[in-house]
Amino acid sequence: MNRFNTDLFLKFLKDNHDLKESQIKFYKIFLSSENFKDWHRDRRQVALYKLHDIYCELLLEESLVQFLKDLNDEQKVILAYQSITAQLEIECRRKNEQLTLQLEQQVARITSQFPVVVSS
Repeated sequence: MNRFNTDLFLKFLKDNHDLKESQIKFYKIFLSSENFKDWHRDRRQVALYKLHDIYCELLLEESLVQFLKDLNDEQKVILAYQSITAQLEIECRRKNEQLTLQLEQQVARITSQFPVVVSS
């Protein structure tokens, strides 16, 4: 996955959208902010995990009969191990995402019950 290119993105906006120069400047400022960098890093990591999951799922769905006929026994064992490991990684990641979401929901529910303190 390619790194985000601010100049290329801004050029795309200018070429494909009817934006004022002030709007382009706003995008440029936002894209250089720490908020965007943190958000983009997290989103990129999620996308890379998803791409890895898709790759692993495709490996698991491959027609093994056709693929295995040219492999020796040692290669078949290695492939089986890699397939099992890939499936376990996918299942663990999905479970972790579910647990993280549940935890975030619980924290939000609990913290929403705290009284708001206003200092003067």
